[in-house]
Amino acid sequence: MFASFVDRSVLIVQGPTVMPWGNRSLLVRDPDGTLVNLFAPVTPQAIPKFDGVPR
Repeated sequence: MFASFVDRSVLIVQGPTVMPWGNRSLLVRDPDGTLVNLFAPVTPQAIPKFDGVPR
């Protein structure tokens, strides 16, 4: 996903970063300037917190 954003000249505020609580986060700005946080749990501790959550 990150590579496709770079290819489309999306304004990347913060590249993919694993946060201390176990989510990988990517911060971008939409065309209106709104900050958008895309994230997914990636550590063994964070993944169970999202079990059963619709995606």
